[in-house]
Amino acid sequence: MKAIIVDDEKHVREGLLLLADWEKLGINTILEAADGNQAMQLISKHRPEIIFTDMSMPRCDGIDLLRWIYENELTAKVIVISGYDDFKYTKNAIMYGSFDYILKPINPAELNETLTRAVVEWKQQNSARLSTLENNRAVLDHLLSDSLSQPHLPDRVSSQLNIVICKPYSVAIIQMAGIIQTAYKKNADIAFEKVIETCNQFLTKKDKGVAFKNTNKDEELVLILWKTPDIKEIINQVVLEIKRANELDCLIVAGESSDELMLAYKSAKNTLDKFNLLTLTVQANEGEHYDLAYLLDFSVEVKWAIQSGSVEQLDRILDKIFNKIED
Repeated sequence: MKAIIVDDEKHVREGLLLLADWEKLGINTILEAADGNQAMQLISKHRPEIIFTDMSMPRCDGIDLLRWIYENELTAKVIVISGYDDFKYTKNAIMYGSFDYILKPINPAELNETLTRAVVEWKQQNSARLSTLENNRAVLDHLLSDSLSQPHLPDRVSSQLNIVICKPYSVAIIQMAGIIQTAYKKNADIAFEKVIETCNQFLTKKDKGVAFKNTNKDEELVLILWKTPDIKEIINQVVLEIKRANELDCLIVAGESSDELMLAYKSAKNTLDKFNLLTLTVQANEGEHYDLAYLLDFSVEVKWAIQSGSVEQLDRILDKIFNKIED
C-alpha cells in the first residue's frame, strides 16, 4: 500500500514518518507534499490508498485538496491533521468525506489507531469494489461476446459503457495463447485482465473502442473499434501501450470495417483463417513504428505459431517480417 503526507511544515511530515506503524500495516511507500497542488500531482501519479493532509497550507490548502479528491471520486482514506479546532475545517472535512480528523500535537496511539481503522476499512471496501467490478466485467464480456453475432451493439452495452458509438465498426483480435504460456505464470485470468486493462485505458481515454474477452472463443481477446478512420495508427498505439505496460510483444489481426458488427468480426476472423494476415506489430524498442504489410509469404507460419502458442517460433517469424518491412 501507499500513503502520502501533505503538510507545509517539514517537521510535521518527519514526525508522521517516525510515529506511524507503516510497515506493520503493510504501507511500504510514503510520499510527501508541501501543499495541495503538489499533492494532486503525486496522488494522480501514484494513487495512494491513505492520505494525511493538513488544512492550513499556502497556495492550495486542505479544503481545496479535499474538494479535488471528492470531485475525482478517489477511494483513498483521508485523515485530516490540523492544529486548528475550527468549525470551518471540520465542516469541510465532513462535507468532503474525510475518514477522520486528528488535532496537533499528534498523539502516537491515536494516530496509529486511526491509521489502522483506515487501512482496514479501505481493504474491506476495496474487496467489495473488486467483487462488483469482476461481476460487472463478466456480464459485460458476455454481452460484448454475444454482440459479435449481431448487426449492432445493443443499447444496454452502450449505456453500460456510457458511450455514443459511431459506425462503421472495426474489429481486431489478439490470440492470447502465446501470452498466457509465457507471462503471468501461465495464469489465463491474470493475462486477460492485464492486457484488457491496458487496452481499455487507452481506448476509453480516446473514445475509440473497447477490449474484452470473447467468452464464446477460447483464448481470444477482441477489440471493437469505432471513430477510427486510421485503424493502422490506433492498433500501432495499442501494441505500444501493451509493450510499455506489460513488457509484452503481441500480434494483432484486423479485418475490414463494416456498418454491421458481425460482418466486421467475420472479416477479422477471415483475415486470420484465410491466411491473409494484416500484421500490425511494433518491435520491442519503444517508439519504433513499422508500416503494415500484407505478408502472404509468412501467413501459414504465423497462423500455426499463433495457434500453437509458441512465442519462440513467433519471434523467429517476426524477425523475418521486420526484415522484409525494412527492406
